[in-house]
Amino acid sequence: MVHQASKYSNYFYINKNNLNTHTIKKKNSRGNNIRRSIKRIITKIMLFLVFLLIVFIILMFLFRSNLFKIKLLPIENIESENSYSQILKILEEQEAKKFLIWDQSNFFLFKKDDFIDLVKTRSNDYFYDLDVSKKFPNKIKISLKERSPKILIVTKKGQAFFDEDANISLLSVPTSNTFPILYIDEDIDLKNNIISKENILFILNIYKKLAKYNFNISKLKIEIADDNKLIVEESRGFVIYFNMSKDVDEQIDYLNTVIKEEIKDKLSQIQYIDLRFIPKVFYK
Repeated sequence: MVHQASKYSNYFYINKNNLNTHTIKKKNSRGNNIRRSIKRIITKIMLFLVFLLIVFIILMFLFRSNLFKIKLLPIENIESENSYSQILKILEEQEAKKFLIWDQSNFFLFKKDDFIDLVKTRSNDYFYDLDVSKKFPNKIKISLKERSPKILIVTKKGQAFFDEDANISLLSVPTSNTFPILYIDEDIDLKNNIISKENILFILNIYKKLAKYNFNISKLKIEIADDNKLIVEESRGFVIYFNMSKDVDEQIDYLNTVIKEEIKDKLSQIQYIDLRFIPKVFYK
C-alpha cells in the first residue's frame, strides 16, 4: 500500500529553508532598527546643536551688540566737574564687573542697585538721594544730590570740609573763602559726625549773624570736653563764649545789649564776653 504525502504540514516539522529565511529577515529588521535609532540620535544631537547655536547667537546679540551698550544721560543735580568725573569713574568700575563672560556695560546686565552701593562706598556717602533708572534700549539716567561743603574743621590730625549734616565732604572744595573754619585742638580723627549736626548749624548761624552786626571773626574753636561751648575770637582782641545748646538770636541780642549799654567805648579793653549763662552775662 502506497502512502501519499499529507496535504497538511507536520507541526513538529521545521523546514530548514524557511528557518534560514526567517533568521535573515529578523537580522535585517534588527539592523534597520539600530540604523533608525542611530539616525534619531544623530538628528536629536544636530537639533540640540542647532538650538545651542541659536541661543548663542541670541545671547551674543543681546549681550554684545552695541545696540544695548549703555549710554549715560546727563546727570541731574550735579554741581561740579570733579563730581561728574567721580561718577563716571565709578560707573566705569561697575561696567567692568563680570556677569559670567560679559561685563555690565550691557543694558540687561547692568545692576543699578550694585552701582548705587558702589557710589556710596567710593564717595564716603558724599552723594546721597541716589536714583538710577534704565531706559530701553541703552540709556542710564542718574539723579543724585551731593553734599555741599559748609565748614572746614581742623584738628591735630588734619582738616576736612563738612556739610551742614555733619558729614565729611571730600570731593569738592569751596571756591571762595567765605566759609567758617572751626579748630578743634584735639588729636582726633576726621570722620562723619565729629561734632553734631545741631552744633554745625549753630556755628554757621553764628558766623552769618555776627558778620551782620559788624563782628570780625578771626577764629572759631570748640573743646571736646565741653562740646556745647563755642569760642569765638574777634579780630579786635576779645573772645566771645557762646552756648550751642541755647538760642543763637537770644545770645546775640544779649551781646549787642551788653556792648551798647554797659561796655560802650571800652570794648578794646575787654578780654572776654561770656553769654553761656544768659540772662546773666559775664565780661572782663
